[in-house]
Amino acid sequence: MYDYENSREAAGLENIGWKINPHKRVMLQLNDEDLELKKNDIYKKLLSNLGHYEWEEWTSRMLAAAIQNAKAIGAKLVEITSLFQCSLVGWDKKSEYVKDSSDFERQLKECLFEVISEDDKELRVKFKNA
Repeated sequence: MYDYENSREAAGLENIGWKINPHKRVMLQLNDEDLELKKNDIYKKLLSNLGHYEWEEWTSRMLAAAIQNAKAIGAKLVEITSLFQCSLVGWDKKSEYVKDSSDFERQLKECLFEVISEDDKELRVKFKNA
C-alpha cells in the first residue's frame, strides 16, 4: 500500500494539510449527458474553470478514461479517488506545482464538481452544469 504520510512529507506538504482524507473514496455520479463527454470537452471545462495549466491535460485524460470505462460497463457511478490523491501528493518532491496541489483539490470541488454528499468514508460528486 502507498504510504501517503511519508510521501506528503517528502513532497513538502507538512504545512499545507489535507483537504480530503487520503483514504476516503471519491465517487463521480454520471448522468446520460456526462457519459458522452470526451477528453476535449472535459479539457475545455477545466481550462475555463481552473487556470492550473499544468494539470488540465492529465486531469482531462484521467476523467475521460473513467467516463469511458463507466459507459462500457453501463455504470453511472465511477470512482475517481486517485485523481484527488494524486493532486494532493503532487508530481514529485522537486515539483514547483506541489505547493498548489491542495488548492487544486479545492478548485476541483468548487469549479468542476458539485458535492452531492460527504461522510467519513466517501465523497460523492457530480459535474456542475455548464
